[in-house]
Amino acid sequence: MFYLIVPFKTIIDEMDKYGSQLIMSGGDYAVDDFSANQLYEVAHQINNIWYSHEKMNPCNITWDQHCGAMNEDLIKKELKEISPLYLSSVQNVDLVARVAGDFTWTFISQLKMKRLDMKHTIDTTIG
Repeated sequence: MFYLIVPFKTIIDEMDKYGSQLIMSGGDYAVDDFSANQLYEVAHQINNIWYSHEKMNPCNITWDQHCGAMNEDLIKKELKEISPLYLSSVQNVDLVARVAGDFTWTFISQLKMKRLDMKHTIDTTIG
């Protein structure tokens, strides 16, 4: 599978707009806030986070320690909702890439497998 390598910071800035909207609204996105194509694009961008980080070895992006310290509790709260396993990890750029990679390999891979299963079922039913 081919993935376009986009500069890591560009991807993070792009994804940041989704988080900023949630912080400003004080809530979550509704189920119908995104079309299937938009969700695919968000998933693709999440995949690009870990992929770009992996290709940028060594990583030349730094973690803003001041901003991270100010938001440490908020970050921990969000990490806990994703998986308590991340709570013992150091909050840094590597963790961002790790969470994105885990999301890609678990959630996105499962969706792709379900799509293949559905396609196989449709193909065998029709033809």
